[in-house]
Amino acid sequence: MNRFLCQLLQGLILNNLGISRRLNESLLSAKVKISIVVIGLILVSACSTVPTQPVESLNNTQHQQWLNSITHWQFQGRIAIKTPDEKLSAYINWSQKADSSHIVLTNLIGSTLLEMTSDNGFTTLEFDGKSYMDTDPERLLRRITGWDIPVKMLPQLVKGYIPDNEFSYQLSAQGLPSLVKQKRENGWQIHYDSFQQVDKVWLPDNLKLSHNPNNIKIRISKWILS
Repeated sequence: MNRFLCQLLQGLILNNLGISRRLNESLLSAKVKISIVVIGLILVSACSTVPTQPVESLNNTQHQQWLNSITHWQFQGRIAIKTPDEKLSAYINWSQKADSSHIVLTNLIGSTLLEMTSDNGFTTLEFDGKSYMDTDPERLLRRITGWDIPVKMLPQLVKGYIPDNEFSYQLSAQGLPSLVKQKRENGWQIHYDSFQQVDKVWLPDNLKLSHNPNNIKIRISKWILS
C-alpha cells in the first residue's frame, strides 16, 4: 500500500477513534465500537508491514541489467565486523560515483572511526588520527586495521549485482539472489536475507559476507539513487 495513503488512513482512523470515544454511549453500540477498533488495528498493521520481496518472480537477466546501470548511489546503515581478534559495530555511510567511493564509519555518538576515499586509482584512509595511502584499498585496510573486507567487489555485490565470471549464485523463488559464492577456493560467500524496493528496483537491505574466519554483516536502512 502507498506509504502516503497509509499515513492518511492512519490519521483518519486515529481521529475517528478519538471522536468515537467522545460520543455519548447511547449513540454508539458496543459492537460498532469494537468493529471500528478492529478495522483500525488491521489497517494500521497492514500499512506498517513493508514488503521485503517482490510479489511476483523477477526476470533476473533484466534485473541484473538494471543493477549494472546504477553507478551513482549512496546507502546508510550499520555494519558489524567480526574477526578472530576483534568485533566492531558501527554506522556506515557509503557513497559511490562510478569508480570513486567514499566510506565513513562512525560510532554511536557520531565520532568518525574510519574514513576511506578511493579515486583515480588511489585510496586514502583516515584512521586513528593518521592518514595513509595505497593503490589497493583492500591491502590498505588489511595493513592498517587488520580487517579483510572485499571493498573492490562490494560496490557491485552490495547492490545484488553478480559478476558472471567470478561468482556462482542461487536465486530465491522471487528471482533475487539468495546466495552468491566466489568461485575460487575459500572465496567470499554472500547471503542476501531481505530486500527493499527503491525507485522500482529491488536492492538488498540485509546481507552477510563470510570468508573464513571473517564475517561481515551489513544492514541498510536507506538507499539513495542518483
